[in-house]
Amino acid sequence: MSRQQTGCAGSCTHPSINRITAVLDHLTEFALLGSPLVAPAVSASRETNGLALRWTQTQDGVARYEAYRSTSPYFTAAAGQKLSPDVSPPGAGNQASFTDAAAFAAPLTNYYYLVLAVGAGEARSPASNRVGAFHFPLTPGAQ
Repeated sequence: MSRQQTGCAGSCTHPSINRITAVLDHLTEFALLGSPLVAPAVSASRETNGLALRWTQTQDGVARYEAYRSTSPYFTAAAGQKLSPDVSPPGAGNQASFTDAAAFAAPLTNYYYLVLAVGAGEARSPASNRVGAFHFPLTPGAQ
């Protein structure tokens, strides 16, 4: 693990593991600034093996993506079901995807999805747009 000393006594950076160690000798306002993670723009399509979620990675610094599902259209990640496995980042400009094989297993159940980008230190992006898989009955002869 390589270390680089900073201007503060006892503080250093660890670029190989994307970490900063800071030794504070007095308390004042303190902030770590970096590029915030951007919410992915997600689309959904029905596939033979389930519902496919797709998005393009728009920035570097993403360690993984997490997909969440709920039966409520206005859910938050904390209230949703985290789906496994996490999605590895494909690299900026490339498309990532996740397929939920269980999306069409429960008849007449509508599922809604969102995706979060997760970066170093477990920093999370805002939630993506919500997309869904909708089920509804068709009644023959009804208009």
